[in-house]
Amino acid sequence: MKGILEFSLPEEQEEFDSAARAGELRSALWEISQQVFRPARKHGYADSKIQELLDKADTLTLSSVDDDEQEVFVGTELVSLLEKKFYEILEEYNISL
Repeated sequence: MKGILEFSLPEEQEEFDSAARAGELRSALWEISQQVFRPARKHGYADSKIQELLDKADTLTLSSVDDDEQEVFVGTELVSLLEKKFYEILEEYNISL
């Protein structure tokens, strides 16, 4: 089976460039998920300044607890909510990593 995309150049140059670079765009999104969001919940950030700021933010806890009756750390919770929003946006555009 073959799939062929056709573009009227130069009018559709931007669309052509996007299609031609789709693999690179997907790889970039994957790296964002792995380098920006995953370290907060797994092994920590390699960048010491980012980790230091997250640790500082995590010294603060929310006054309420989550559904599991555990403390909610401000920094880690913020990154978690941003990660959730990132994946919601990808889902809106039917993009899965």
